[in-house]
Amino acid sequence: VKVAYTLPENVTDGVLHLLDNNGREINQYLIDDHTNHLALDVTKFSSGIYHYFIEFQNTKTPSKKLIIQ
Repeated sequence: VKVAYTLPENVTDGVLHLLDNNGREINQYLIDDHTNHLALDVTKFSSGIYHYFIEFQNTKTPSKKLIIQ
């Protein structure tokens, strides 16, 4: 699954936080401005609704939904 993201200008890296539907953190992924997506291997995840947000320079983006079937 490709998770698209955009970092603001002058931000070179950040952390994508993946949460389950209960708000528990599943994993963290380091991201950077060299690409606009994260290739996420979801084969080990249960089907369901997940959420993710990006954190950079003490700022958190609004949460987005990711549905895995």
